[in-house]
Amino acid sequence: MFHPGSARDVPLSMGIRMVAEGINELLEGYKGSTQLLIEISAGSGNVIGDTFDEIRDILKQVKRDDVGVCFDTAHAFASGYDLRDEKAVAATFDAFDKEVGLERLVMSHCNDSKVDLGAKKDRHDWLGQGFIGLKGFEAMLKEERLKNLFWIVETPIEGQAADVTTLKEMRARL
Repeated sequence: MFHPGSARDVPLSMGIRMVAEGINELLEGYKGSTQLLIEISAGSGNVIGDTFDEIRDILKQVKRDDVGVCFDTAHAFASGYDLRDEKAVAATFDAFDKEVGLERLVMSHCNDSKVDLGAKKDRHDWLGQGFIGLKGFEAMLKEERLKNLFWIVETPIEGQAADVTTLKEMRARL
């Protein structure tokens, strides 16, 4: 899994092309079973991969169809994709499906966000302590299209055990 990087010194379209070329070079001749995943970025500065269309444009230029996506909840939220309730979650994953395709979605880093929607900063928080809130995570767990998604807590270490318990308890109630 990797973040696509930055297009600070080149136009965005060239940065996207360079990322895709790097993936193609990396995977040329690869026959293993480990799947490469592009992680959605938080969007600060000239970061590549903070929008679904940028992820789509990278994947369109990759020669293989086995490259997947990791949906980081805090990054997506900071990039402007609302996850605070069922309606917002449905709209966000409708947009993801339209631009990228849900068949590419493999896993999610589950993090609340210390910054508000669209703030373009990568600041993880414990579940229920940030701007997404527990209601948003319940909505994601309820979302039928995400039922087979791998969920990995990526919050600050001292609260991870509690966050795993929170997710398990939520899932058991749904």
